[in-house]
Amino acid sequence: GRQVCLLEVVSVEWRYLAPWSRMSQKQSSGSGFCISGRRILTNAHVVKSATDIRVRQHGSAQRLRAHVVAYGPDVDLAILELDGEDAAATDAFFSDAELSLADGLPALQEVVRAIGFPTGGKTICVTEGVVSRIDTIAGTPPADSLLAIQIDAAINPGNSGGPVFDTTGALVGVAFSGMTSANNIGYIIPLPVVHTFLQNFRRHGAYQGKCSDCFEIQSMESATLRKRFGLVGASGV
Repeated sequence: GRQVCLLEVVSVEWRYLAPWSRMSQKQSSGSGFCISGRRILTNAHVVKSATDIRVRQHGSAQRLRAHVVAYGPDVDLAILELDGEDAAATDAFFSDAELSLADGLPALQEVVRAIGFPTGGKTICVTEGVVSRIDTIAGTPPADSLLAIQIDAAINPGNSGGPVFDTTGALVGVAFSGMTSANNIGYIIPLPVVHTFLQNFRRHGAYQGKCSDCFEIQSMESATLRKRFGLVGASGV
């Protein structure tokens, strides 16, 4: 419980058509959770263009300043560290054991619980659902595609960056998106992606980006295309 925290972010975006000026600042919130190394894991989009980040732990009223140490927009993950202005408060913040990261993907129909601070209140919130689908989805640039787990638990604004657990309390992913045009469709970033991000950061001291697929697939439903490339009666990739 105390490993999950509320992130209150002030951000300022650049005006791409007028790069000498910036947009007015905006306030938003998200979720995060403690990992090893006295760090906090959250979504990259939660802290995008942040000028001020405050972290409040579940069960505490104290807000601590934090900063970004790794930013991975292609996998929508980011790592934060506390500024350490108050050593005693920092020690207390990480006094509970950090969440352990399991391996592998959950099974279809497995029950999962998303924990975070969605809009509608200031206290922690738990939503429950099942794993509906495991698939790749189109990522926002610079991402090409991203392995994601679809769940039918509610993932609302503010849930982003929060942990998702199975019924044994093991971490299965990080909440990052909901589909507003459909009901009961939320997406979480699975642990293989999280592990790759963290290993990249630990190896280089900064996030270097994930590998691209390095190839494109051309759909060949057209009979003319199939005939042109000699694929009549053939199948495969």
